[in-house]
Amino acid sequence: MKHFPLYLLAAALTLTACRSSKHAVAGSDSGVTAATPAADSKKADAKAAALVGRIQSHSQTANALTARLKVNLKSGSKTFDLGGSLRMKRNEVVQISLTMLGFEVARMEFAPDGVLLIDRVNKQYVKAAYTDLSFLRQARLDFYALQAMFWAEVFEPGQQGSASPTAFAISRQDGQTMLTLPDAPALRYAFSVDESTACLTKTEVSSKKSNQNATFAWTYADYQQVDSKPFPTRMTAAFRLGTRDGGFTLGLSRIDHNADWETHTKVSSKYTQQKAEELLGRLLKGG
Repeated sequence: MKHFPLYLLAAALTLTACRSSKHAVAGSDSGVTAATPAADSKKADAKAAALVGRIQSHSQTANALTARLKVNLKSGSKTFDLGGSLRMKRNEVVQISLTMLGFEVARMEFAPDGVLLIDRVNKQYVKAAYTDLSFLRQARLDFYALQAMFWAEVFEPGQQGSASPTAFAISRQDGQTMLTLPDAPALRYAFSVDESTACLTKTEVSSKKSNQNATFAWTYADYQQVDSKPFPTRMTAAFRLGTRDGGFTLGLSRIDHNADWETHTKVSSKYTQQKAEELLGRLLKGG
């Protein structure tokens, strides 16, 4: 129980622990349709761009979003149920507070310049740049990609702002419509979409190498209208790293666009700083 507030960060940050390869073939995405004649290819590209445009038109336009949270954390055989809150300011911060019995036990904060985790129980914290975390660096996942996941939006790794509709390919797999990024060199980024609503149902990141058993899936469910725009009230993340797995579920309620809160958290001088990868390594080993 000593480190239980940190499991959410471990789950969120290990989403791209699948190792990248400079020699991966760009067209090796599983589930992407094979090459077609030029006319069919242009038609598919246009359909993909149109669907991405619909998704973006349905996205939240407010610069801030807040919600109450019910959080379920899972790592191996361990599970924890916590309360909390989610607060986001677009292009500035994604902030999660975890509470138990009405008291904050941990806070996680993603900002453009890095990640901050505060463990209130053990009076310690982690502060790191995205480039300090090898798996995020290799997957080219930074603040803007993580932000897109929380806002239920499609993204391009390394791209700030809205994704380019022309960057995606469209296919059908297991009865679902899927958007992929065929030019991603090492990892497969797949976005499952409900075409009738233009809402994401899943974002999945995995290695293009079949011998690397490492995947991350973020699913969206129970969309509700928030200022006439759909937004998921249930988000579930699940990761697998070899034989290890885990994840978390966020249940959202009382969703609002309140922006009257402190954007960045100041860490008390009484807290001890920990190295991110050492701490996450211990957590993944169950230590």
